[in-house]
Amino acid sequence: MKKIFLILPMLWLNLAYISAQENTLYGSNVFMYMQPNARAEAMGRGTATTYGDPSSVMYNPASSSFTEGFDIEASHSNPYIYSDNKNYYDYFGASYSTNKYGTIAFTTAHYSFNRDNYYNYTPYSWLHTLNYSYVHNNFALGININYYKDHKDSSDYSAYYADLGLLKKIDIASDNSKQFLLIGVSLTNISRAELMEDTISYSIPSFFRSGISYEFQANENISELNLFKMLYSINYKYALNLDKTYSLQFGTEFTFLDILKLRAGYYWDKSSGNHTETRTDKHSAFTYGAGLSLPIGKLYDTKLPIELQFDYARLPIANEYDNYTYYANYSIYYNYRSYNIYSLNLKLGI
Repeated sequence: MKKIFLILPMLWLNLAYISAQENTLYGSNVFMYMQPNARAEAMGRGTATTYGDPSSVMYNPASSSFTEGFDIEASHSNPYIYSDNKNYYDYFGASYSTNKYGTIAFTTAHYSFNRDNYYNYTPYSWLHTLNYSYVHNNFALGININYYKDHKDSSDYSAYYADLGLLKKIDIASDNSKQFLLIGVSLTNISRAELMEDTISYSIPSFFRSGISYEFQANENISELNLFKMLYSINYKYALNLDKTYSLQFGTEFTFLDILKLRAGYYWDKSSGNHTETRTDKHSAFTYGAGLSLPIGKLYDTKLPIELQFDYARLPIANEYDNYTYYANYSIYYNYRSYNIYSLNLKLGI
């Protein structure tokens, strides 16, 4: 297992090196810029070692193996880029985990331009994901089967592709706290799927992600509620089929009494995909957000562990769009300089 964990990403990087680099990007709004929930946006816009909600499978398919019972999540973001139009991004995910048979999850992401003032149709994208993961001796392996569909010019373009992910949990011995490390790697679009539009081939991004996170949880409780918990993560993302496209992401999360969650992060990104004539080559930003959790099972001592969580983030439009003034032969002027992300999560520990 350990050898697989180390060798698999190196093999894929070698394959990427000998293959031709692609610069024609498809579905950039779903794959490059948007995050599935407020937590991911607030913690540096994604991580390969985050767990605890179904959306984490978008970064690492193995992450669902560290969830418990039923987990249902929904998110809504608006307005986002091209924001004089009321475009939006919706996400839904659900997972069920058992100790014996592993975890299965389903997620779906939908992005709509809602550009009726320019076109007589509404461009949109769908991404559906079926996930399975299994953990043994704190070593997890996961796989995603994805279906992506893009609608534009009154036509549909679609493709299937797969992702792989690995996670290793390392417990740190301590008498007065619970501590552990998570080390993860993931590969998206391992089949190198493309979409064909007439005679033109468009690449769906293939990402290599790696990261490490550290979690500290105090053993001190107040009325069954944990006093505090800290999470830190560092991650690297590299596009295998997009020349010179990579990013660094840092995130942290502080949880007080299992109720209040404060988050912050930072990302640095370099991209040379399409729209390079209107996007800055390098961009970075601080991110932040918060959440409120209602651990009903602990507060009311119910036999069924139930937790309801609401997360929110309001962030400035990423500065890769600050110079974006032209798209599809139309001048675009911003009416908004920030976007909102709302997320709701329900956990049933059965």
